[in-house]
Amino acid sequence: MNSQKLFFLATVLFAFFPVLPNRLKGLPVIVFFLFSVYGFFSHQRVKKIDLKKVLFFSGIYLFYLLSLFYTENFIAIDKTLSTRLSLLIIPISFGLFSTIVTKIEARQFNIFSIIFVASTIAYCLVVLFTIVHLEYFTGKVTINEVYNIATNTLFGIEQHPIYASILISIAIFLSVFKLIKTSNIYGKGMLIIGNTILLFTLFFFSRKAIILALAFAFIVFAIINFKKLKIKKILLISTLIFVAALVSTPVLKKRFKEVFYTVTYSKISPDNSSSIRFGVYKCVLKTIQKHPIIGYGVGDVDVALQECYAKTSKILVEGNYNSHNQYLGIALSNGVFGLLFLILFLFYNVKKAIQHRDKFFLAIVLFYIVTMFFENILERQSGVIIFAFYICFFNFIKIEKINSPALEKEDNHYRS
Repeated sequence: MNSQKLFFLATVLFAFFPVLPNRLKGLPVIVFFLFSVYGFFSHQRVKKIDLKKVLFFSGIYLFYLLSLFYTENFIAIDKTLSTRLSLLIIPISFGLFSTIVTKIEARQFNIFSIIFVASTIAYCLVVLFTIVHLEYFTGKVTINEVYNIATNTLFGIEQHPIYASILISIAIFLSVFKLIKTSNIYGKGMLIIGNTILLFTLFFFSRKAIILALAFAFIVFAIINFKKLKIKKILLISTLIFVAALVSTPVLKKRFKEVFYTVTYSKISPDNSSSIRFGVYKCVLKTIQKHPIIGYGVGDVDVALQECYAKTSKILVEGNYNSHNQYLGIALSNGVFGLLFLILFLFYNVKKAIQHRDKFFLAIVLFYIVTMFFENILERQSGVIIFAFYICFFNFIKIEKINSPALEKEDNHYRS
């Protein structure tokens, strides 16, 4: 088996990630690692492992490990580190693969994308079936009850609405880019229907941070990638209409309006998610100020936050909330050095996407940059796996056109 096919097979499970049961979310990472080790030892290597590159893309996890030297609380530290282990395993796996394959055919990535989008749509259809089956539209159950089922019991998938929304957003990016390139009427029709299902589910989950990140990425995409002013205007107006439609959705409208309530910033209420976030952010900033240089260490973050929560609100204590901001989250665990590395890491990826004129990669990075202002996506398995996979994919692997002479030459070299 040539190296491109081996790599493609190793990545297939990531394409099914949206419908994988929660207990199997780590399986794609394990399979990918095993395939990378097999490929490394069974194929003729065309170059050495780029150790500096692997270390850089493993850097966030290495910062977590470094903090073990000064953290004091080691209770459940194994769970904390294992949840984020993909930040180390995925870069290592790509590093091993990059010694035997640096390019894949566009056709292979297209197949991967189709499977990922189809898997996400399938997940959305399951959610929609559940909504109808529970008779939500007749008022038999509340929206929070539906969210609870989606998070804890939905056919074993058990995807939290936040991370489900992230997967849906990535699927929307993939399908929109495919829609732009597709000239087949039937194909366009299928993509439009699929995007309608994706958007409806995204609206229903009503995660305002994810929706804002999605809108921002599309606006920047329109400004950067379209030369004709008319097309820019159309896309910008479409995006604004998109946001307006979201805000007018009952649940979303309530969530967005909360931001403008005076009481949001004076009293923490379980019925006001924005007030809870404001209370969390106040505690996070106070806590960071006590240890700004190196942070508390990955094991002490929760303890430090709970101390502040106990002085602030019973609601925050019972919720045991994380920082709800990845930048502040890494500042808590690793101080200013960890925060600077994360910013450098993201800036590097933006720069690379622009240099290589990779529209999809740029949209993904911009989406994550905004999302990190509102969610700790690197501290939950569903968030960290997909983030690490896509970031590493576009840094270690180049997508070539079908029947590219470079690919054929490389394939022949591998086979020799």
